[in-house]
Amino acid sequence: MANQSTSVQQRRDQRDAFIVAQFPLLDASFVATVDATVGLDSHLTVTHIPATDHFTNHSFATLNKTITVVLSTLYGSPEKVTFTPALESRDSSQFGVIAVATDGLPGNTVADPGAPIFTALLQQGIFMRGTTVGSLVVPSGSNFTAFNGGLLENFLGALFIRR
Repeated sequence: MANQSTSVQQRRDQRDAFIVAQFPLLDASFVATVDATVGLDSHLTVTHIPATDHFTNHSFATLNKTITVVLSTLYGSPEKVTFTPALESRDSSQFGVIAVATDGLPGNTVADPGAPIFTALLQQGIFMRGTTVGSLVVPSGSNFTAFNGGLLENFLGALFIRR
């Protein structure tokens, strides 16, 4: 039992080392994608809020992250979407999620009902996945779609632009 316990602890320590290395990289990649995608549009404002999560069940005590808020004034009153990174593991390859929350947006804001990926983004967030190299992906049925600026631009457009 001692050998098995040691082996399990070694795997946990290796996974924690991977998370400590990859989480900040994916957090920074997401922030850069948002900044590049939103650009200088006068109706959109991006705010980045540094935050720290504290842990007792990992070999690391804290993990820094960036909460990102995109605020739209396209229709006058402010509407926002907030992206919040956190640790989450739904399968062996997932180690984090960037949760998506909307505030001030009507419930039927996704203008393209034929885009189930937008619904997945709202309901499940953006996954941080990987075992040797981390990546940002969006669940798409039983598969995953790589997260990129084009996907983010279309998502924000579907949220903020009413037809």
